[in-house]
Amino acid sequence: KLWYQRRVRAINNLMEKKVRLIVPGVLNWSDNLVQFMSDFYFTTRPEWIRINALEKCWDVVDQFYELYEDELLEKVVLKVLQSVHNDPNTAVRHRAVQFLVRLC
Repeated sequence: KLWYQRRVRAINNLMEKKVRLIVPGVLNWSDNLVQFMSDFYFTTRPEWIRINALEKCWDVVDQFYELYEDELLEKVVLKVLQSVHNDPNTAVRHRAVQFLVRLC
């Protein structure tokens, strides 16, 4: 059980570190957000990692949406969530739909 808690903590720390580097002004920042999602948001990852990736992605999108709406929608949101309806995990699918609804 302790090894699992350490693993969870290590993955969370890694995600935090990576997402902190995703800010406008950094070269290819929106591509880096897509890469972040590619690393953590795919169907073979555990549910908690995928949901955490969605939340971290939302934090970035929400923070910069007013200034970079078109870029974020075209390069990130639509690209990453285009097949959310086919996601096999109900909880992840629900969270992804919430993400999309929050944009409206």
